[in-house]
Amino acid sequence: MELRIQVDDAFMKTLQDRLKTSKATDVARDALTLLNWAVQEKRQGRDIASALKGGDVHTRLAMPSLDKVGPIDKSSAAE
Repeated sequence: MELRIQVDDAFMKTLQDRLKTSKATDVARDALTLLNWAVQEKRQGRDIASALKGGDVHTRLAMPSLDKVGPIDKSSAAE
């Protein structure tokens, strides 16, 4: 599938620099991989959060699209 989106050039350049890649497709692929993981975690009833190395939660991810993800219906067929 081909996907076309508009992204601010400076924002993308910053991400590419931080990820040490010259390819916007690498950034997009990593972003979708992370989103897929977050969706799977939400389906398992888990929250997504950032924690300090000691384990104290610093920030919970607030993302309206993830708030729409419901838990897996354990009574239905396995996915």
